[in-house]
Amino acid sequence: MSNCKDNIDTDAFISIIIPAFNMSQYLTRCLDSILIDRLKDIEIIVVNDGSTDSTEKLLYQYSSLDRRVKIINQENSGRGIARNTGMSAAKGKYIYLVDCDDYINKNSLYYLYRTSIKKGLDICFIYPPRIRKRPMKYISCAPGWSYMFKRSLLYTPCEINQPDIFSGADGIFSNLLFSRSRRAGISFRAGYNYCKRPDSTSDYINNNVHLLTDLIHQHILILRNEYNKNSLWKTDAARYFLFLQDETFSFRLINRLRFLSYDQFCGIYMLIKYELIYIYDHITRFENIFFKKAFLDILNLTPSKYINKYNLKISN
Repeated sequence: MSNCKDNIDTDAFISIIIPAFNMSQYLTRCLDSILIDRLKDIEIIVVNDGSTDSTEKLLYQYSSLDRRVKIINQENSGRGIARNTGMSAAKGKYIYLVDCDDYINKNSLYYLYRTSIKKGLDICFIYPPRIRKRPMKYISCAPGWSYMFKRSLLYTPCEINQPDIFSGADGIFSNLLFSRSRRAGISFRAGYNYCKRPDSTSDYINNNVHLLTDLIHQHILILRNEYNKNSLWKTDAARYFLFLQDETFSFRLINRLRFLSYDQFCGIYMLIKYELIYIYDHITRFENIFFKKAFLDILNLTPSKYINKYNLKISN
């Protein structure tokens, strides 16, 4: 990909990007849910990420029956890189990311596209985000499957990609993408079926919590670098702050307390605390209303005092 694209050619209404690695048992359900959609002017780009099962054979069977199914084969590189490969090849006005072990509700693409065109949206959520009471400016992140977005957002002002990290690429990518959106909305009639598998990334981290500190450090370095590079501190510091609250603190740390030792909790807590101190001067008094008191208390409390105040249960 080039660093910037001023002119975006469109050959379809929506490009659906599906990374696939050894998921042949789920692919039929996923592809069928898309192909029967009322919206026909779409392209389905499936990136076969080095599968060693029957995924590739199944994909060629589909592409031989429906020209809208396009296959890209590559060496195994991970879901984020596979999505980047698919987005690079996309020609649609909008992009929608689907995981191959999930499936969409009937006519969801039609409802997403109709809502987006009718309301002139850059981003259309497939369901109300969990933080829907906030204005769009203060939505920090969302799963990749929960929204459709204009392809032009990837290149304005310059290119953004999904980072090549083990977990959390969706959150970082959506945070940066949302900073470029002028208008977002919701399609209440679209639906997505997220299917959690027993060998999920989340379960792997729960069983290997020693990876969590390095992972969170990675998230912070990547996002801070992107904010510096794109001069986002003046306009979007609150969105970054909320990312630390929603994704890093609530989802990554608090949700895993039962797996963490006291030392592991303290290490991650201090990592978040230093980052909050670094960026808090960029936050306006009005924006404080979107932050939870329990999160702001990190600025003033040591880890041990925080644990005592909120009666947190650490594993050992």
